Amino acid sequence: MNTGRQSFSPLSVLTAATSSVPFSRRRLLAVTLLGLLAVTCLFALSGTGGATVADGQYAHGGESDDEPPGFGNGSRINDTAIAVTISDNHDVDESTIEASDFLLSHGSIRNVSVSEDGSDATATLLLTRRINQDNVTVVLQSDATILDTNGNALDSSASDSFVIVPNMDGVPPALEDFSVTNATGGPATIRIEAREALSDFHLTLNGPASDTLDRSDFETVDNGKTWETTYSPPADGTYVAYMNGLTDEAGNTRESSRNRRFVADLTPPDAVAALDLANSQNLSIAFDASQSSDENGIEQYSWEFGDGNTATGPRVANDFLPGNYTVRLNVTDIYGNTAGDTITLNLTRGSGDADAVSESELRERVGGGLNVSVDRRGGLDSSDAFVGVDNARRNESVAVGTLDSDDELARYGPVSLDGIEVTLATNRSFDLGLSMTGNESVRDAAVATEAMPLAGFTVVNTVADEEIANANIQFSVDQSRLRALDVSPADVSLYRYHDGRWNAVPTRALNATNETQPFRAESPGFSRFAITADTATNSNIVVTDATVETPQVASGDTFSVTATVENSGDFDGAFTGGLEANGTLVSTATTSVAAGETATLSLQSQPSDEGTYTLSVNGTAAGTVDVTPTTTDTNSDADTSDRQFVVTNASLGTQQVDVDEVFSVEATVENRGAQPDNFTAGLAVNGSVVVVTETSPIPPGDSQTVELDYLLNRSGAFHISVNGTSAGTLTVGDVGDGDDTEDGGPLAQLAGVLGVLPMGLLQPIFLFVVLPIALIYGLLKALAIYLGY
Repeated sequence: MNTGRQSFSPLSVLTAATSSVPFSRRRLLAVTLLGLLAVTCLFALSGTGGATVADGQYAHGGESDDEPPGFGNGSRINDTAIAVTISDNHDVDESTIEASDFLLSHGSIRNVSVSEDGSDATATLLLTRRINQDNVTVVLQSDATILDTNGNALDSSASDSFVIVPNMDGVPPALEDFSVTNATGGPATIRIEAREALSDFHLTLNGPASDTLDRSDFETVDNGKTWETTYSPPADGTYVAYMNGLTDEAGNTRESSRNRRFVADLTPPDAVAALDLANSQNLSIAFDASQSSDENGIEQYSWEFGDGNTATGPRVANDFLPGNYTVRLNVTDIYGNTAGDTITLNLTRGSGDADAVSESELRERVGGGLNVSVDRRGGLDSSDAFVGVDNARRNESVAVGTLDSDDELARYGPVSLDGIEVTLATNRSFDLGLSMTGNESVRDAAVATEAMPLAGFTVVNTVADEEIANANIQFSVDQSRLRALDVSPADVSLYRYHDGRWNAVPTRALNATNETQPFRAESPGFSRFAITADTATNSNIVVTDATVETPQVASGDTFSVTATVENSGDFDGAFTGGLEANGTLVSTATTSVAAGETATLSLQSQPSDEGTYTLSVNGTAAGTVDVTPTTTDTNSDADTSDRQFVVTNASLGTQQVDVDEVFSVEATVENRGAQPDNFTAGLAVNGSVVVVTETSPIPPGDSQTVELDYLLNRSGAFHISVNGTSAGTLTVGDVGDGDDTEDGGPLAQLAGVLGVLPMGLLQPIFLFVVLPIALIYGLLKALAIYLGY
C-alpha cells in the first residue's frame, strides 16, 4: 500500500473517472468532458477590451457597493503610450473599458490594453504616432460607460474626468525655413524658422574662411520660433552655410544637412579708364572701360567728361573743345559696390595744331632738354601706350621704344609695335597715342591690298603731317605665326590709311631672331596702319568670325574653336589658320576656300595647365576657355572609374514613416580624385531629385557621410536614391510606432491583437467562431494522442 501523498492532475482525474467504463464509452466520455473544459475556457476568455483575469476575487462576497469608479492619475510610458488609472473601492470591471471611452487633446488612440491592479484598473492607451506636444490631456468621453463589478458607472460628466500627462513631446524639431542673404555691401542675414521653440542648434560656414555659429549667436523673434543674426564674412567669395542639428525644448534632436549658398562681396571693383585711340580722331576722343574688373561682374559704367556731358557704357566717345579736362569713370558691380578712375586730358594744342616755338624760346623753358616719357596702360603686354615728348628740336630725331633701347610699345597677340623714330620740321613738344588691334579691325585693308592682314595699329598724334620731316616705325611678327601661315618676311608689308585709301609704306625686314622677325617702315605721317602678308595662296582670305565651342574643360581635355574664313578675291585659295591662346600659337589647320565663298575651319588644343585662356584665330577674337583641375560627374549611368566622386552607399534611417513625417537618408561619398573638393548630393524620390545638399571639402581618397531629410505628404511606396545609388524602398502611410509599447504578458498581447482588428463583424467572428474552433481542435488532438489514436 502506498502511503505517500497522491498526486492529482486534471488528466489523472479524467483517467480515474473513466477507468471503470468500457473503452469505447470511456473514450466518448473523455471527449465530452474535454469539450466541456474547452467551453469553460472560452467563456473565461470571452469579453471585449482585453480584460486579462476574472473579477471574482474582489467581489467581497456580495457585500453592498453603491460607490462608482473614479478617474485616477495619468503618466507617460513612452513616446506612444500613456497609462491612466480607473480606481474603485471594490473592483473595476475591466471588460467595460474601451479605446472609444477616451479623448486626447493632441494625437489619436490606436488601441487600449487593460490590466488589473488590485481593485483598480490600468488602461494603457497606445497612440497612432508620436506627439509634438509636451502636455497631453486625456479626457473621458461623455458617453463612456465604465462599470465596477457591482454595476456602478463612472460619472464621465464630472469636472475632474480628465488627467494631464506631461513630457509627451517625442517628435524631433523640424525646420520651416532656413535662409541666408548675400553679404554684399554689408553683412549677411541668417534666418532660421522652426515649427517649435528650440533650445539649441548649430551651423557650420565653409568657404574662403570657415566658422561655426550656435543659438547663442542669434536673437529670438516671432514668438520664439524664429532666430536671426547678421554675419560679416572675413573674406570675399562663395560660402555654404550648413544646418547641422536642432534640439527642441523637450530634448529631442534632429540631425540636418540643409545648406544655403551665399556670396560675400564687400570689395569694390577695380575701375580702369582708358583712351580708345583706335577710334579717336582729333578732338573726338573715345574711351574704354573694358579693362575694369570685378570678381562677380560689373553692372554699370558711368562717365563724366568734365565739360558737362555724361554717358554710360563700357565704351563711349565725346567731342571736346580745346582745353583741359578731367574725365571720370564710375563703375558699379552687381552687388552695389562702386569705384572710380580719372583721365586728365590736355587738349589745348589740338591734333594737328602748330605749336612751333623759336630756338630762343625753347632754351628759356624750364629744363630746356629733351624729355621722352612712355606710359603703357596695363603693363608691358598692353595693347595701348602713350608717349609724351617735351622740347624736341627740329631736324633731330627722337627715338621711342626698341629704337631707343626700351621695351616694345604695344602688343596684340603675335604682333608687336616695337618703336617709333620721329624727326620734326619745327621745334615743339608733342604727344603720341598708340593702340594695337587684331586683324579684324583692318579687314578693309584685305580687300584694298589683296593681302592678308596680320594686325592693325593706330597712332593718334598732335603733330600735323607737314610738321614731320621723317617717321620710322618698327614692328615685329612672331616666327611661329609666319611659319603657321607659310609666309616669308619678304611678303610682309605695312599699309597706311590716308586720304580715304590704303597706301603702301616702304617696308624692309631686319635681322631675325629665333623668336621674332622685326620690320622697319618709313611713313610720311601718323594715322591708321595695317600689317599684311602678301601671298598668292592667302590673298583676300581672312577670318571673319571665331567661336570657342567648349568654354570650359578639365586639364588635359581637348577644346575646340570654330572659325569662319571668307575669300573675297577672284581666285580659289588655301588658307592656314593659327589658334592662339594668350598670344601663343597652340595649333594650326588648313582649308580650301573658293572665290567669293566662305569655309569653316576647326582647330583644337589640349591644355595641361589650369587657368583662363584668351583665344584668337589669326588675330580674330574667339572668346575664352577655362581650364579646371577636374570635373565632378554625378551621373549614375556613367562609368564610376573616371569620376571624382562616387556615392558608395545609401541607406534609409527607417523603412516606414507616417504621412507628413520627415525621413532621413544617409549616403557615403568617396573622393577618388586627386584634389579636395565639395560634392553636391541629390536625394531622389522615384527618380526625381527633391533635395540637394553640398558637403564640406572631401580630401582625396577620403569619404564623408551626408544626411538628407525630406517629408512626403502622400501615402504609398517610394524608391529612394542618392545620385543614382539606391537607398531602398520607403513605405509612407498612417502607421503608428507600436514597437515602443510594453509587454503585458500573453493575455495582454492577445488583447492587443484583438484590439487592432477591425471593429464590426470581423472581431466577433474571430472571438466567437475562429478562436473556439482552434481551442476545441487543439484539445481533441491532445486527447487523441493520449488515447493512442
